[in-house]
Amino acid sequence: MPLFPKCPACKIGEVNNIKVGWFIFKKEKLLCNYCKAEFIPQDSLYPRYLLTNSDSKYNDEILTKAEWDFIANNGISNLEYVKKYNKLPILILKNANIILQKGEKSHLHDSARLYELRVETKYKTKSSGRIDAHKGGLFTNPYQSIDVHSESLPEISTGLKPVASGQLIMTNKRLVFTGEYVSRTIDLKDIVGIELHAIGFEVVSIKLARNLVFQVPDAEKWAEYIKVGVRR
Repeated sequence: MPLFPKCPACKIGEVNNIKVGWFIFKKEKLLCNYCKAEFIPQDSLYPRYLLTNSDSKYNDEILTKAEWDFIANNGISNLEYVKKYNKLPILILKNANIILQKGEKSHLHDSARLYELRVETKYKTKSSGRIDAHKGGLFTNPYQSIDVHSESLPEISTGLKPVASGQLIMTNKRLVFTGEYVSRTIDLKDIVGIELHAIGFEVVSIKLARNLVFQVPDAEKWAEYIKVGVRR
């Protein structure tokens, strides 16, 4: 049975496991039998595939199997849907460590790594110039001159402290992280900022002493979903 009866890239062929190569170098690839687009499986709680070798506008994107099926039938990706209609698709959870409350609906769920954003302030003494004790000229050699003025200037540095690995779930009411020994719950109504980070996305909440950073497979999607959820 093909992975995709209709190829999401060309919407003509079908995508199957095809053996390529010779003898001991043979391996299986998920290829379209018409346009030769390839779908590469990705590690995730939900089946995801990277599209490559295609002229499709979705080339190099990683989407769930359900999204690819929808695109194959002239649909759009979930992220496009959220941006276009300002609505959040409902997700049926599987193997999730959460009990939904009354009236609560789930929208996103994936593996995640939690970090805390730490900000440190250090003070460094800075001299405005040096004067030679005898000639009164400006010099750079500290052994031939003395400080005429100095001040302590703050140097602010930020760093990420790894906290735990686990699962992250977004519902219409909250953002829930569950790890082996650590859990965090953030109500959407308390979130005042969402920013993409180098490794994921950062959450700013009025109830958090420190900002949290979540490393997830698709940070842009998470950030957009949360922004829409907060506005709603």
